[in-house]
Amino acid sequence: MNGIRRVVSLLVISLIAFSCQSKKEQVISLQGKTMGQVSYRVLVVTTPSSQQSIQSGIDAQLDSVVELMSTYESDSQINQFNDSPLNEAFKLDQKTFDVLALSQKISEQTQGAFDITVGPLVDLWGFGPKAKPEQIPDPMQIMQSFNLIGYDSIVLDEKSLSATKKQYRRVDLSAIAKGYAVDEIAHYLESKNINSYMIEVGGEIRLKGVKPNGNKWRIAIEIPQSDLNQQIQTTLSLTDISMATSGDYRNFFELDGVRYSHTIDPKTGYPINHHLASVTVLSEDCATADAMATALMVMGGEDGLKFANEHNISAYFIVKTKQGFDQFESSAYQQYFAEMQ
Repeated sequence: MNGIRRVVSLLVISLIAFSCQSKKEQVISLQGKTMGQVSYRVLVVTTPSSQQSIQSGIDAQLDSVVELMSTYESDSQINQFNDSPLNEAFKLDQKTFDVLALSQKISEQTQGAFDITVGPLVDLWGFGPKAKPEQIPDPMQIMQSFNLIGYDSIVLDEKSLSATKKQYRRVDLSAIAKGYAVDEIAHYLESKNINSYMIEVGGEIRLKGVKPNGNKWRIAIEIPQSDLNQQIQTTLSLTDISMATSGDYRNFFELDGVRYSHTIDPKTGYPINHHLASVTVLSEDCATADAMATALMVMGGEDGLKFANEHNISAYFIVKTKQGFDQFESSAYQQYFAEMQ
C-alpha cells in the first residue's frame, strides 16, 4: 500500500510540475514553408499549450497572402487583376488594395526605382515564374518591354477598393509581399495578446518585446557572398522594429565572366551594375522595409545613401571592394542605435 501511495504521490507531483511548466511562458519556435519554397520561422514568448493554435493561425495568415498576392497561383486575386480588361475597375480585397497603395507610394517616392510592374523585364532576363535559359536578351526585346512597364498606369480608388489598368500591365508583388506577410503575422499575434516575438519570412523580419530573460532579439546580417559558407557581417540587438535585406549575391547567372543580378533597374531594363552588394533597411513595418530595400538596391550605394539621408531612412549598406567588403550607414540608422544605448 505504501508503495502505491508513493507512486500516486510522485504522479501528482509530476502532474503539478508539468502543469506549472505548461503555464510558464517560454520561447516557442514555429516554422514551415509558404509562397512555394519560402521558409518561415516565428519565435513567440508564450505558453507551450498554445503552440498548436498559434501555428494554425500563422499558417492561415500566410495562406491568405498567397491566395491574394502570389503570381505563382494562377487564380490568385492579383493574377485575376492582371488578366482583367483595360479601363475596367477591378474590386480588390482590403489587403491587396493596401499593398498596391503602399507600392504606389514607394514608387513615387523613389521615382520608379521600386516598380511592381517590372515583371516583363524580370521574365525577359529569366528570373520570373517562368524561368528561361540563362541568356542576355536582345536589346530590341528590352526596348519593347518598356511598353509594358509603368506603375503610374494603374489607378487606385480608395472608396471602392478597386484598381484600374489604363495600359496593359502585369503586377508582381514579390518585392513587398513577404514583408507584408510578416506584418500580417505580427497583427495576428498581437490580437492573441502575444507581444514578444521574432517573425522571419524569407529573410524579412519583424521584432517586438524581449525574450523571457529580458534580452532583446539578436539578428545577424550576412556577408553578401554567393557561396554556401554563410558568414556574419554584423549582429544587431533589436526590438520593436522591422528589418529587410536586399542583395545581388544569391540569385544571378554568369555568362562570359559577367554576373547578371536578378535585381532589374526599371529605368534601364538591365540588371543592376554597381558595387552595392546588399542593403538592410529598418522600418516600423516590414512591408515598407522590404520594398525600400529593393529600391535602395536598385539605386546603388552612393545614390541609395543620399536618398536614405534625404528621406530619414534607416539603412545599412555593404559594398564590394578590391579587398573584400566595406560598409556604411545612413544618418537615421546611426541615430537609431545611438538612441538605443
